[in-house]
This record gives sequence, C-alpha cells and structure tokens, in this order.
Amino acid sequence: MPYVDCYLIPVPEPKLEAYRRFSTEMAAVYREYGAGRIVDCLLDAGTADGAAFHADGAQADLAGTPLRDFRAAAAARTGEVVVVSWTEWPSKAVRDDALPRILADARVQPKDGEEAIFEGRRLVAGGFHMLIDQ
Repeated sequence: MPYVDCYLIPVPEPKLEAYRRFSTEMAAVYREYGAGRIVDCLLDAGTADGAAFHADGAQADLAGTPLRDFRAAAAARTGEVVVVSWTEWPSKAVRDDALPRILADARVQPKDGEEAIFEGRRLVAGGFHMLIDQ
C-alpha cells in the first residue's frame, strides 16, 4: 500500500529559487532510494486565508474566530511563502528502509558554510497511509 511523507514549509520569499534547486536535487536522491513521486506546491496567495474553502455555514459558526489556513498552520511570517510538499513511496516498508540511507547520503548533508534555506525546526512533517487515490 502506498505511503506518503508530507511537509508544510515556510520559506523566505528571497530563498524560493534556492529552495526549488534544493528540492530538485533532493528529489533525484530520494528517487534513487525508491521514492516514486516528489511534489512541491506553492500556496496561492489569493486563497491563503482559506475563506474560499469553507461553507457559508462554517464561516458563520466561526464568527469572530479566524479561519484556519495553511499560512497559520505553517506559522508563516511576513515575507515568507508556504510550500506543501510530499513524497510518495510504494510502501511504508520501502520508506522505512530507505530513509536512514538517504539521511546518511553525503548528497543530502549541508555543505560547509552553506546557509539554511528555511528553518528546519519550523517544518511540519508527518507520514500518511493512503486512504483513497482516485
């Protein structure tokens, strides 16, 4: 059964292109170890407040309480964009076998003097079992 690692990442806008290069390089490494698909999505600023995705009744129920949205969930600050990323694996067993080897691979280690693209401690991550795939 497929397994998916998901990430919610606040990225400083000026570092978005560096993030794109980093993620492209990491995707190639992850694929070598068995990952199937690696996807990065950039939050559309026009939908960032989440209002378009809540029914009128739900909005009324939340009167006075801000709607939850990806910017809030990512604790994004002014000048940051939100990236939602996921890695699809053939199974949790493949992922569990590959991940320690990926993390030990020199290609995923920071280079000496390399500046961080985003604050790793602010990354939100989780592993998910596939529920539906239509």
